[in-house]
Amino acid sequence: MTVSATFQAKMMAGQYSLADVSFILNNDPGDETDENKANDEEAANSASTFKPSWTEQMVNGQIDLKQHQKYGGGPKHNLPVGSEAGDYFKMLFKNDMYEKIRENTNKYAEFVKSATIDKWEPIGIKKWRWKPIEDIEELFSFIAIILIMGIAKLPRIKDYWSSNPMLGNDKVKRTLARDRFVDIYRFFHISDRENEVS
Repeated sequence: MTVSATFQAKMMAGQYSLADVSFILNNDPGDETDENKANDEEAANSASTFKPSWTEQMVNGQIDLKQHQKYGGGPKHNLPVGSEAGDYFKMLFKNDMYEKIRENTNKYAEFVKSATIDKWEPIGIKKWRWKPIEDIEELFSFIAIILIMGIAKLPRIKDYWSSNPMLGNDKVKRTLARDRFVDIYRFFHISDRENEVS
């Protein structure tokens, strides 16, 4: 688009008007086709026929929102007022998801055991410490601790179980033993090991 020196000066000074802009746009010496001009005119005509209607529906000095609420407005839930954060979390992470993670974590631990057992005996390790996750409540506790670790950051994982009152987190200590947390953390697996592509 070619802009006149006068218009450039007005733009720099912030003193241009809508008429100036309209003049520049309508008098462009570029190579617009008749089809483009027809499309522009059609768009301008349809825009000029649209007339928004405003309403001032008030009930006892309040805006009536019921007319707008019927259109949705995002995700809905049926939890009662005053529900805990965990209730909302469980709406997103259902029990069947925890069950799948439990199964896949147990499968992965068995895979690691079978793949590495021949390396243990030569160095004197005779006992496999992993105990399969039996129920999803234990996994829910593990996820809760992971979320706490994301909020209250400490230098090392073991610090959450520290007896030092400046470091240790009593809620974490009561939720899951440190060694059990570390075991689940080591083998935590969301995908099914048997269906993974190498």
